[in-house]
Amino acid sequence: MEQITDMKRADQRGPLAIGFEVFEHATEKTVRAVFAAARDVNSEMRKHTLGLLDWIEGMQRGTVGLARSVVQRGDEVAVGWIDAEEQVVLGTLHALMAAGQSATQLAPKAAPSAIGARPDGAPMAQA
Repeated sequence: MEQITDMKRADQRGPLAIGFEVFEHATEKTVRAVFAAARDVNSEMRKHTLGLLDWIEGMQRGTVGLARSVVQRGDEVAVGWIDAEEQVVLGTLHALMAAGQSATQLAPKAAPSAIGARPDGAPMAQA
């Protein structure tokens, strides 16, 4: 019975009023659809932007990790070279010290012959 009453009211309003009502409903649906699409676009943009930021952050973490690794390896190589150079310098210093000690031990034996004396203190014969 309500449908019959609604139909009678629709007939009483006239075609212009019905047209405006239909236009109003269609416009409302269109506006709601546009804003729903805008929300969908916003959601997708947010999701992809956050994904891009996560990717950039991961790349930065990876780059920093790689840089740390390169620095650590370079430091290990540098420490190895420093240790090797230290050993060379210390080896050379020890060799010089040993040569100096040998020369010190040899000097008392070589000195008498350099001044023309025998080890027993007697003068050397001259030719």
